[in-house]
Amino acid sequence: MKINEDYSIQVCKIIEKDFEDYDSEKLIKLFREYLKDEMSKGFNEYYNQTVLDKEKINFGTFSYQWSLHLRRNHIDYLNKNYELLKNEIIEKKDINLFYQNFGIDENGRRNKSFCCKLFHTFLPNEFIPLDNPIKDHFELGKFDFLLCEEIVRKGYLMFISKNQEKIKLIRGILSKEEFKFFRIEELSDIRLLDMIYWYILNRIKNEKI
Repeated sequence: MKINEDYSIQVCKIIEKDFEDYDSEKLIKLFREYLKDEMSKGFNEYYNQTVLDKEKINFGTFSYQWSLHLRRNHIDYLNKNYELLKNEIIEKKDINLFYQNFGIDENGRRNKSFCCKLFHTFLPNEFIPLDNPIKDHFELGKFDFLLCEEIVRKGYLMFISKNQEKIKLIRGILSKEEFKFFRIEELSDIRLLDMIYWYILNRIKNEKI
């Protein structure tokens, strides 16, 4: 749809404006602050275990770490059907169908953010773990959450394609020994951008990137 592409272009332009003043010094300062923040580092340890090391997910822990607030009955259902969920995601890669089948609990509570986080966990190079602060930062409040995942993801890819020097700068900094915790060689470019936005908008809670 043309409208989706237009909004992905909007996302790309916002990213370009956000990052235009980011040089090595500012990025190093940002990543050092990230590692000093115990809650952020603790979450990243969990991320490394589940996304990079592919450890089996316990959905109670998953809900807590990603701040999802899933209901207990839904958590129990997800834990019992772990392999089914995993195969559904990897084989079909259809987040909208998955949401209809597994993202609505028996009380009718809709968990679209959960679907984004879970798809990213199993397919980290193909989906982003969109959350509301990032959605709002890119001025997408009126759109369906799952549509926003697609819009933002494509906006990331546009920025990456047009701004390879900035991506190389970020990767070069995170390749330094002091930042080996991030395991940069295992992360996609879209994860790099999303990680930075998550930290600033969720942990620092600063609207200015």
